[in-house]
Parts: sequence; C-alpha cells; structure tokens
Amino acid sequence: MNPILGHLSHEEFWVLYLNNSNKILAKSQMSKGGITGTIVDVRIVMKQALEHSATSIILVHNHPSGGLRPSKSDTQLT
Repeated sequence: MNPILGHLSHEEFWVLYLNNSNKILAKSQMSKGGITGTIVDVRIVMKQALEHSATSIILVHNHPSGGLRPSKSDTQLT
C-alpha cells in the first residue's frame, strides 16, 4: 500500500478483503481525512467484508508525519 499512501500529505484509511488463501478479493478506500486523522465506520467495513465473502481483512492507514507509533484511536479502532 506504500505506493498508494506513502506520499500523501493527508490520512487515508483502506481495507484489504482477503479470501481463505489470503488472496486479495478487493481493496477499498474507507475514508480520506486531514493531516492528523480520519474517521472510519466499522459497520461499513464489516458490511463490505460480508459482501465480498472475505474470511479476513487487513486495515491500512498512513501517518503523513511519518510516525510509526499507533495513536490511541488507532489502537481502539483495530
């Protein structure tokens, strides 16, 4: 996802939907935010997971600051 998110000056949140073999079924941008945050509705993430018949998901978002430590809200969401 680095080619998509690595250069951005704002936060974006994406979800990768995987099948039982961990192959990507779909990827979806869930939100586009500001410099310090973005909002995600977990219900939409789960609804799309069911629609894709995904057996697992990968949650992805960037930090424009380059910081690698998750924020408190990052931890709560995941």
